[in-house]
Amino acid sequence: MTKTLERWDRTLSKIRRELALSQEDLARVLGVSTRNLVRWLGGDVENPGESHLQNIQAVEAILEEAAKALKADKVALWFRTPNPVLADLRPLDLLGSRTGQDRVKALLGKIRWGIPA
Repeated sequence: MTKTLERWDRTLSKIRRELALSQEDLARVLGVSTRNLVRWLGGDVENPGESHLQNIQAVEAILEEAAKALKADKVALWFRTPNPVLADLRPLDLLGSRTGQDRVKALLGKIRWGIPA
Protein backbone atom coordinates (compact mmCIF):
# COMPACT_ATOMS: atom_id res chain seq x y z
CA MET A 1 0.00 0.00 0.00
CA THR A 2 1.82 3.07 -1.20
CA LYS A 3 -0.33 6.13 -0.79
CA THR A 4 0.82 9.67 -1.07
CA LEU A 5 0.44 12.00 1.87
CA GLU A 6 -1.82 14.23 -0.21
CA ARG A 7 -4.66 11.73 0.11
CA TRP A 8 -3.93 11.04 3.74
CA ASP A 9 -3.73 14.66 4.77
CA ARG A 10 -7.27 15.06 3.41
CA THR A 11 -8.30 11.99 5.40
CA LEU A 12 -6.64 13.36 8.54
CA SER A 13 -8.43 16.68 8.08
CA LYS A 14 -11.73 14.84 7.63
CA ILE A 15 -11.18 12.78 10.79
CA ARG A 16 -10.22 15.90 12.74
CA ARG A 17 -13.23 17.84 11.47
CA GLU A 18 -15.82 15.08 11.98
CA LEU A 19 -14.66 14.29 15.50
CA ALA A 20 -13.99 17.95 16.38
CA LEU A 21 -10.43 17.13 17.48
CA SER A 22 -7.51 19.36 18.24
CA GLN A 23 -4.19 18.45 16.64
CA GLU A 24 -3.09 17.08 20.01
CA ASP A 25 -6.17 14.85 20.28
CA LEU A 26 -5.75 13.58 16.73
CA ALA A 27 -2.07 12.83 17.36
CA ARG A 28 -3.01 10.86 20.49
CA VAL A 29 -5.64 8.87 18.59
CA LEU A 30 -3.08 8.05 15.91
CA GLY A 31 -0.34 7.25 18.42
CA VAL A 32 2.11 9.86 17.16
CA SER A 33 3.56 13.05 18.55
CA THR A 34 1.85 16.33 17.77
CA ARG A 35 5.06 17.43 16.07
CA ASN A 36 4.94 14.46 13.69
CA LEU A 37 1.30 15.10 12.92
CA VAL A 38 2.06 18.75 12.14
CA ARG A 39 4.86 17.61 9.81
CA TRP A 40 2.46 15.23 8.03
CA LEU A 41 -0.20 17.92 7.63
CA GLY A 42 2.39 20.46 6.50
CA GLY A 43 3.64 18.17 3.74
CA ASP A 44 7.11 17.77 5.27
CA VAL A 45 6.76 13.97 5.15
CA GLU A 46 5.89 12.24 1.90
CA ASN A 47 4.59 9.06 3.50
CA PRO A 48 4.01 8.55 7.25
CA GLY A 49 4.79 4.83 7.00
CA GLU A 50 2.81 1.68 6.44
CA SER A 51 1.64 1.12 10.03
CA HIS A 52 0.51 4.74 10.38
CA LEU A 53 -1.30 4.57 7.04
CA GLN A 54 -3.10 1.43 8.20
CA ASN A 55 -4.08 3.13 11.45
CA ILE A 56 -5.40 6.18 9.60
CA GLN A 57 -7.36 3.88 7.31
CA ALA A 58 -8.81 1.98 10.29
CA VAL A 59 -9.99 5.20 11.97
CA GLU A 60 -11.47 6.36 8.66
CA ALA A 61 -13.39 3.06 8.37
CA ILE A 62 -14.75 3.53 11.89
CA LEU A 63 -15.94 7.03 10.97
CA GLU A 64 -17.69 5.60 7.92
CA GLU A 65 -19.44 3.08 10.19
CA ALA A 66 -20.38 5.90 12.58
CA ALA A 67 -21.90 7.86 9.67
CA LYS A 68 -24.15 4.88 8.93
CA ALA A 69 -25.12 4.29 12.56
CA LEU A 70 -25.49 7.81 13.96
CA LYS A 71 -26.89 11.16 12.92
CA ALA A 72 -24.14 13.35 11.47
CA ASP A 73 -24.52 16.03 14.13
CA LYS A 74 -24.16 13.43 16.93
CA VAL A 75 -20.99 11.64 15.79
CA ALA A 76 -18.45 13.82 17.63
CA LEU A 77 -20.56 13.81 20.81
CA TRP A 78 -20.93 10.01 20.70
CA PHE A 79 -17.15 9.55 20.45
CA ARG A 80 -16.59 11.90 23.42
CA THR A 81 -19.22 10.39 25.74
CA PRO A 82 -18.38 7.53 28.13
CA ASN A 83 -20.22 4.41 27.01
CA PRO A 84 -21.34 1.70 29.46
CA VAL A 85 -20.88 -1.01 26.81
CA LEU A 86 -17.23 0.06 26.56
CA ALA A 87 -16.68 -0.12 30.35
CA ASP A 88 -17.56 3.57 30.63
CA LEU A 89 -14.68 4.57 28.37
CA ARG A 90 -15.12 7.13 25.64
CA PRO A 91 -15.01 5.57 22.14
CA LEU A 92 -12.46 8.27 21.26
CA ASP A 93 -10.08 6.91 23.92
CA LEU A 94 -10.19 3.45 22.35
CA LEU A 95 -9.23 4.53 18.83
CA GLY A 96 -5.52 4.45 19.72
CA SER A 97 -5.30 0.64 19.68
CA ARG A 98 -6.40 -2.06 17.24
CA THR A 99 -8.34 -3.85 19.97
CA GLY A 100 -10.10 -0.65 20.95
CA GLN A 101 -10.86 0.14 17.30
CA ASP A 102 -12.41 -3.31 16.91
CA ARG A 103 -14.59 -2.77 20.00
CA VAL A 104 -15.81 0.63 18.78
CA LYS A 105 -16.49 -0.66 15.28
CA ALA A 106 -18.41 -3.66 16.64
CA LEU A 107 -20.54 -1.41 18.85
CA LEU A 108 -21.31 0.91 15.94
CA GLY A 109 -22.35 -2.12 13.90
CA LYS A 110 -24.75 -3.18 16.63
CA ILE A 111 -26.18 0.33 16.85
CA ARG A 112 -26.57 0.45 13.07
CA TRP A 113 -28.49 -2.80 12.94
CA GLY A 114 -30.48 -2.22 16.13
CA ILE A 115 -28.90 -5.12 18.02
CA PRO A 116 -29.09 -4.67 21.79
CA ALA A 117 -25.61 -4.23 23.24
